[in-house]
Amino acid sequence: MSMIIAESRVESMVVHRVGNPTRGEPLQLSERTTAVDEAVSGLLLDGYLKGIVSDRKKHQFVHETDLNLNEVYHYSRQFFRGEVDFLEVSQRIAKHLYGRSQHPNISAGDLLVIQFAGLTDGEREVRALGVFKSEIRDDFLTIIEGGGVFDISHASGINPRLIDKGALILEQAACSTSATPPASIRG
Repeated sequence: MSMIIAESRVESMVVHRVGNPTRGEPLQLSERTTAVDEAVSGLLLDGYLKGIVSDRKKHQFVHETDLNLNEVYHYSRQFFRGEVDFLEVSQRIAKHLYGRSQHPNISAGDLLVIQFAGLTDGEREVRALGVFKSEIRDDFLTIIEGGGVFDISHASGINPRLIDKGALILEQAACSTSATPPASIRG
């Protein structure tokens, strides 16, 4: 299946901070979604969405005994069926990832959960949840202009073109009732 993202858009987004509990790092859950202006939306679509769709790695949700016991499958399925709202599904995914962050090489990072609309599989529009973790913060310089004077300032942030970890969960995969769901996660 080839995913077409030309008409895609960011519907909702939330950022959580997921630490590593073995190092005493906390889980910090946002209490609301974040506003996304056109410039940020463009960066997210061009960086995160385009990057993960072009990666072309497809995976299926799995569980050794029962697919419904796969937490991310279960949570995303609840969301796409309208049983939980976007903020709740993002918090559940963040809590699940925090609980699984036991390995010493897993670093704390910003978890972006994004609801995308307008993607197509060639025939129909597909809704999707993007789950992206950025563990590396980049330092950069910003130029501040005011009154004919240019100043320079330091800032720190995440680069939308560098995905540390990411997945795109497609609605039809999360709502599949077959024993073997179609490819559901990319990245």
